[in-house]
Amino acid sequence: MHVIAINGTRVRCDWSVLHRLLISARMNGTFILAAFAIASYRPVLFAVPAPYLTRILFWLIGVYLGVLFWYLLIRAIHLILYRLRISIAVINYPVVAIATVGAIFASTFPLNLLTQSNFLIENLTWPDFARNLLIAALVELLTATSILPIFLKGDTPATGQDDAPDPAPRPDTIRFEERDIHLPSLLHVQSQEHYLEFVFDQTKFLLRGALKDFVALCDEADGIQCHRSHWVAKKAVTSRKRQDGNPVLLLSNAAAVPIARGRLADVKRWLKYHRPEI
Repeated sequence: MHVIAINGTRVRCDWSVLHRLLISARMNGTFILAAFAIASYRPVLFAVPAPYLTRILFWLIGVYLGVLFWYLLIRAIHLILYRLRISIAVINYPVVAIATVGAIFASTFPLNLLTQSNFLIENLTWPDFARNLLIAALVELLTATSILPIFLKGDTPATGQDDAPDPAPRPDTIRFEERDIHLPSLLHVQSQEHYLEFVFDQTKFLLRGALKDFVALCDEADGIQCHRSHWVAKKAVTSRKRQDGNPVLLLSNAAAVPIARGRLADVKRWLKYHRPEI
């Protein structure tokens, strides 16, 4: 799945990069600055005078709730698109806006319960929503233009290093666990306990990781997960048959990859659309 940021940048949804981004000092510093900005805007909390520290803590909780809701929404959208075999780019800001509104209500409801009133909800105004949506847009813009590119390139170089930055990954190359995976030469990925075996035209190697994280980086046109432990590339599949009564996919390197019975219908649909000659 690809995501289109507010500045028009289109990026592949790489979960390993996203996780490193969300726990990074840069990203969390941005979240804290956003909470400070909202808390400093007015000396009141929904028309109620409140100490500065109280406002900061309230909005800090709100910001992190917004991030949590955004992450859950993006995960849900990715899962739905994957299940439906739909390959489209998702515009990120509507997801950010929904998460921001959800965080506002989620952070005010507990206070209403504690105070046994509806005062806070009754005092939520359109300017409050507009201000918070604007700050969310600015945070997304800052992330897309200044923070995310660092993580897409890999680890940040240490201060004082004069080494040239690593070249951008080639087209059809994805970044997985700090290594570039060249999809056109990839045939098969097999899960082996906590590792993945990547089989290419001329070589193979092991990387520590989960198959579901690798599959999340790939489009349906790249290949399909035909078994809980196997992913096969589209170009590698030569035929589908049965061996000892069990369905398998035959690959160009003569490997026979099992098809889980629960995934057989999905594999047939995928073959019909992407490899109709088989």
